[in-house]
Amino acid sequence: MAVQQPADVNRAFAEAFNSRDPDAFLALYATDGMVVNPDGSVAAGRRAVGMHIDELLELGGTMTSANEYAFTNGDVALVGARFVIEFDDGRAALAGRSAEVLVRQDEGWVYWIDHPFALPG
Repeated sequence: MAVQQPADVNRAFAEAFNSRDPDAFLALYATDGMVVNPDGSVAAGRRAVGMHIDELLELGGTMTSANEYAFTNGDVALVGARFVIEFDDGRAALAGRSAEVLVRQDEGWVYWIDHPFALPG
């Protein structure tokens, strides 16, 4: 699932989450990409990002994500979104605002740095 425009990456992220497809998720990240975990630690590299994705998918729920900005400079882009994960089992919704750095590769745009909880929802 290659993302052709930086502004589309957060929609693709929500689609991968809602489909519960870890391979679709991992395809959104550069091989040397990184994710900031909720505790502030960093998951860097393919294996660590894959583990982060597995933990995220274990949450369940349904995600919506709306892009708020996308700025591109050559083969690098800064994007951000507001997201919500809603649960049907009584848990409170999880919401936040993300900040991400994307890089353009042959197949399209991918996350290089993903900070999903850059700001409260």
